[in-house]
Amino acid sequence: MPVPNTASLTNPNQVVTQDSQGNGISGAATIGQMDPYGAYNPTASEGTFVICVNAAGQKYLQYWEGPVSSMSAAAVWDYGTHTLKVTGAPTFVARTKKHTP
Repeated sequence: MPVPNTASLTNPNQVVTQDSQGNGISGAATIGQMDPYGAYNPTASEGTFVICVNAAGQKYLQYWEGPVSSMSAAAVWDYGTHTLKVTGAPTFVARTKKHTP
């Protein structure tokens, strides 16, 4: 299942009912949610992430955005099929379930 790069695990907005001193305010305001890493998702985009599996069963990430495609595994262009062909191990670990250290 492809995941658009505009997807977010949290609500991009937050409701504020107090001012910076903790005083209640009349009504509520909606402001942007602060991101701890400073990486904000775009509001609109054509980018999509897809988790793929190579012949050895290893997962790798592929990103596609209009005329641009990126793979997180060694790959070559297949002139016969006009597609990218994965030729090596992933260079990025794609976890599809919760990681427990």
